[in-house]
Amino acid sequence: MGRGKDGPRYQRAQHRVRPRGRAGAGRRPVPRGVPTTAGRPVPVLGARPHPRPDSDLLRRVIDSIAADPAGSHTVPELAEAAETNTRHLSRLFRAQLGTTPARYVERVRLEHAQMLLDGGYSVTSAALNSGFGSDENIRRAFHHY
Repeated sequence: MGRGKDGPRYQRAQHRVRPRGRAGAGRRPVPRGVPTTAGRPVPVLGARPHPRPDSDLLRRVIDSIAADPAGSHTVPELAEAAETNTRHLSRLFRAQLGTTPARYVERVRLEHAQMLLDGGYSVTSAALNSGFGSDENIRRAFHHY
């Protein structure tokens, strides 16, 4: 007694389980004018402008990413180019842009890929020219956003 499915811990855990209900019951309604697919808002990548950071160091890093979205932009490489360490660069990104360096690079690449796709490029060439490497990687990134 007290162990297994008869014990008090199991009973307390069962008490906390919430019923699932119908799918989407907890979602907020989508505001008017926002494009939707199956009741969910469709992301518009270029809708939000990139905030301009106060730090000159961070501006240089952002400009280098924008100049070559397909380039190799790992956090250690970006920190080395900015002549700082990875932790300080990550703190600057978080404090001034509200995101991580990797997510920022992915967002810039997605916007570049969207521009190429709108310009008539194939998915494969847009993925390669944006730094995603393959159709599957670009699909995952678009699905994530």
